[in-house]
Amino acid sequence: MERKIRHQKTGKKGKAASGGPPIRSYLLAVFSGLLLYASFPPLSCWFLAWVSLVPLFFAVYASPDFRGAANVGGVAGLVFYGLSLSWFLRVLGPAAPALWCMLALWPALFCVAARFTLRERFGAFWPVFAGLAWCGIEYFRSEIWIIKFAWMGLGFSQVPLLPALQLCSVFGVYGLSAFIVGFNAALYLSLARREWRPAALASVTVLAALAWGNYRLARYPLEDGRGVKVALLQDESLGLERQLHLSRAKKAGQFDLLVWPEYSFMIPAGREKQHMRMLLNRLAGIGAVKVVGVAITPPDKEKIKVGDAENLAVVIEHGGGIAGRYGKMHPIPFVEPFLVPNKSPAAVKTSIGTLGIQICYDLDFENGSRMMVGQGAEILVVPDMDPWEWGRLQHVQHSEMAPVRAVESGLWAVRAASSGFSQMISPVGRVVREMGFGEEGLLTGKVFMKKTATVYSRFGWIMAPFSMIFTIVLLGGIVLVRLFEVRGGKGYRRKRGIITR
Repeated sequence: MERKIRHQKTGKKGKAASGGPPIRSYLLAVFSGLLLYASFPPLSCWFLAWVSLVPLFFAVYASPDFRGAANVGGVAGLVFYGLSLSWFLRVLGPAAPALWCMLALWPALFCVAARFTLRERFGAFWPVFAGLAWCGIEYFRSEIWIIKFAWMGLGFSQVPLLPALQLCSVFGVYGLSAFIVGFNAALYLSLARREWRPAALASVTVLAALAWGNYRLARYPLEDGRGVKVALLQDESLGLERQLHLSRAKKAGQFDLLVWPEYSFMIPAGREKQHMRMLLNRLAGIGAVKVVGVAITPPDKEKIKVGDAENLAVVIEHGGGIAGRYGKMHPIPFVEPFLVPNKSPAAVKTSIGTLGIQICYDLDFENGSRMMVGQGAEILVVPDMDPWEWGRLQHVQHSEMAPVRAVESGLWAVRAASSGFSQMISPVGRVVREMGFGEEGLLTGKVFMKKTATVYSRFGWIMAPFSMIFTIVLLGGIVLVRLFEVRGGKGYRRKRGIITR
């Protein structure tokens, strides 16, 4: 009879361990999940993100195998997403726990990669591997996977810390996530091995990045370009008369750009020409370039099929002609299953400049705003609809994504949200004007339009796809190693600490 004894160092005495991770590992995973939750709204303790994964790394190292590492990662993810995305219950009802569990699979996968690289003792390079693995997994689940969901990416936690947010102009939000994870890993190495060098080097790197961020904040030419007066409508009534009344609260001609939220004007399918003619006539007295969220829907909502509806932003010139229209790139999974994604989005040229439009959920992804920059956009314009009943937490979390895209693109961003938060955001990610949750009215201010490009929009965006490829190769290597351990000879198993009797 054979039995396998797997050796694992658990302390100075070197006691052997078997089975799954000890209870304290799960407690550490829960603690990491709580720290991650506290890093984001509603608590917004952004500084906790820089230490949030240290307890999880201790739990990963104590795990006897890959399955144990995945378990503690899944527990941390479930705590994090379950608390942070509690508003899922308002939107998805009983299906919400299934989505939390699905999202928890990604930190579980990361912990498998972390355990492999940590146990193989890559030394001072391990924080780099950990950061790249997190970046690759986060990019995959946000931009590539069938259910694309970019919310609660680790880099978004740093929106309140503008010096750190400036790193997004070079590496993007995924690169900032990798930076944070690398610091956590370096701190873990110093605590676990009693070596000061990893944490010292990481601390110097962070301080240098923050110093550069402060320098960029102080020197960036925010008012460089053509100044335009903007009015953002915040209203969820979906009533044309109400929206027209609010839009005329300021004298006609006082602003250059008027933006209405997503789904502001509903058009029955087959009657597009008549309704658009009526809309143009009603807006004729407002002397501005107008961006109106328009939905074209079939009369029978119960039998709607994919492709039967459209979600558009229609751009109307001063004189009343249509300058262009933009279709939504990223329909919301489960909420907008009937929409066909726009595969060829284009910036819209107007008399005041070129508008880079992103409709609501589009701005959650890095590719849309980057494509608009490549097409010569001079400003990001975002019609948005987050229903009031989804709750304040959902609105706060969503509003903290727009500053990241402004920094990545180097453009001013204006966001007209149906029930909040409507925003005007500078290219360094500072919200200069905002209308709160549940308010209604017209938010006005001045922004600046200019063609530009950041390091990120030119080539820095490559880091995330590269990290994804790196992570796929790494995980493939883990599978091969595991297969070799199972099918390999006694000598290899003995070398790995497995004795067969």
